[in-house]
Amino acid sequence: MICHRIVMTTDINEEWRRHQSAFARRWLVSMYARKKVYWDDTVQPDANLRARISQAATSEAGRTALLKDCCLVEAALATGRTVTSLDERVRQLLGEVAKQRSELRPIVWVNPDLREEGCSAWLQAGAGPERERQLGERKT
Repeated sequence: MICHRIVMTTDINEEWRRHQSAFARRWLVSMYARKKVYWDDTVQPDANLRARISQAATSEAGRTALLKDCCLVEAALATGRTVTSLDERVRQLLGEVAKQRSELRPIVWVNPDLREEGCSAWLQAGAGPERERQLGERKT
């Protein structure tokens, strides 16, 4: 039995509402029904972290994308250090930033839409912090 949960913060919830698909809406409702949504109101925007990420960005477009999804990084650092997202662009950008910002390196980032990542099997095996899934380690 897989007993993982989703961490929801105010910022993540706002981002979720702006971009959710019909599938994502049904999935989140099912997670609420199974009491698998963990609300953490203690996770707040971290101005220092955002400044460090912003300084490490190599382009203005990259900086904008990174700061938009920084709420995922903040929640990951405050909880289980894992992000599950379809956003490959932000993962690639964060991987580059992680080469300069060591605090990002332990974050595991998985994309359940990429078959080669074996996300379901990884979850069933306990979703351990496998090095090849950490930011900056993935070979593109």
